[in-house]
Amino acid sequence: MAFIQDPITLGLVRDDYPAKIARNASEPTDWEQMSKETCVPLGFDDLFDWVKLQELPFSPDPSRKWEVVHVPHSDTFDENSLSPSPQTSLRRMTIRIYGVIGNLNLMDFGNWDRTEAGAAKAMQFLSLRAGPFQLQFSAQQAALADLRKMVFRLLGEHEPNTNYNPDEMFFHRRAFNKIDGFGFQQPLTSALDSDEARLAAMASRWTPTVSPPYGRKLGDGSIKKTNPAVFNRGDFVDVTAAIEIASIGRAAKDRKTNVHFTFTRVVRLLTAYDLNEILGNSIPLSALIPDIQDERMDFEAGSDEDCAT
Repeated sequence: MAFIQDPITLGLVRDDYPAKIARNASEPTDWEQMSKETCVPLGFDDLFDWVKLQELPFSPDPSRKWEVVHVPHSDTFDENSLSPSPQTSLRRMTIRIYGVIGNLNLMDFGNWDRTEAGAAKAMQFLSLRAGPFQLQFSAQQAALADLRKMVFRLLGEHEPNTNYNPDEMFFHRRAFNKIDGFGFQQPLTSALDSDEARLAAMASRWTPTVSPPYGRKLGDGSIKKTNPAVFNRGDFVDVTAAIEIASIGRAAKDRKTNVHFTFTRVVRLLTAYDLNEILGNSIPLSALIPDIQDERMDFEAGSDEDCAT
């Protein structure tokens, strides 16, 4: 997972937040000692030496054939050995983004309308807003824009003039995976009045995606695994994001490509109430909800950086 650098302070955006609210107890604090992969380069041209596109030959979805992975560097090779090293495997690029939650739907089936036709468009989503941290927010927005521009350059395609909302960063992921490449849809009957029955009826064509890990930071800085239901508008969160490339159309002249950011992990660093108490800012508070039973989890040992096949 890579951290975004601040072009003004020349440090990490993570460390620009007051009272160390963006840090947790299990990650390095001295960014100058981090590996090259751990920090997003500041220069646009340097991005092309940092990551590259990797084709996914066995992707079950024909619209998603590419993934952004880290470029192996010379310091990961042993020049005296021709044996393969596990350190040289291609790893999916993921980045850390911080912000205040705006809109969200993190539940298992997202905004699915309970029809098979709707499975193709169903998504889980999360939007982040600046809150009281406009400078940090702007630096992250600029980094995401450069990464999106880089992908279109690598694809040899012109970046479309998409009007992104300047007041938010939007992340979404599919609620269902397509099993075949034909998109066959079988109408659901009115008798299928439960989610279990609906899922069984389309199980040969669509399957629910595996939920990413969710966590919350404790007072000692450690992270506990938690339930997505604990997240609310106004919470200050740490989102691990990856680039997703969706292309529709075989011929270059007919191809339409969308480059967006999906989330692979979400950690609540502070509730809206706690953030308001610490900073004394006017941040909308969401309704208080009871704690949900959770368990300790080591996120840093996860595998969301591994290149998907």
